[in-house]
Amino acid sequence: MGLKVNATETARRVVDLAIRVSGGSSYFRGSELERLYRDVLAGMFHPSDDESAHNTVANAWLGPLED
Repeated sequence: MGLKVNATETARRVVDLAIRVSGGSSYFRGSELERLYRDVLAGMFHPSDDESAHNTVANAWLGPLED
């Protein structure tokens, strides 16, 4: 999960930079950058979001939180 979160965040920064460089036309429907941007945003939630990944890693390293 840590690798997934890192890869998704890196991809988001790269696509964001590409959109800034290419200009507003990349935001229109049908543009390859528009598709990549949408896919990268979906990657933040599928199969889990950052908070869920952090919780899973914490449980693996530290054990479950006791009440």
